[in-house]
Amino acid sequence: MISDSQAKQDPLLTNRIGDLRDAIDDIDDRLLALINDRLKLAARIGSIKQVAGNPVKDRAREKHIIARLQAANNGPIDNDLLSRVFADIIRASCFLQNNNRHETESKYDD
Repeated sequence: MISDSQAKQDPLLTNRIGDLRDAIDDIDDRLLALINDRLKLAARIGSIKQVAGNPVKDRAREKHIIARLQAANNGPIDNDLLSRVFADIIRASCFLQNNNRHETESKYDD
C-alpha cells in the first residue's frame, strides 16, 4: 500500500493516483446515469401500481432483487454491503413512487 507521504513525493505515483481517480469519476458518472434510469423505470412502475391499486412496497420483489444480485456477485463487495447499497436504491425507488402517488392524488383533490 502506498502512503500519502510517498505519493506526494513521487510524481509518478501522484499521476497514477490521478489516473485512477479519473477512472473512478467516469464510473461514478455512469453509475449516476444508471441509477437515474432505474429510478425513472421505478416511477413508471409506481404509476401502473397506482392505477391497479397495488401498494408501492413489494417485499417479495425486494428480497428477490437482493437474492439475485447476491447470487451474481463476484466481489470484491461482500453480500452484506451489496444488500445495504441496493436496499438504499430500492428505498429511493419507493420514495419516488410514493411522491408520484401523492402528487397525482393532490392534482385530483381540488
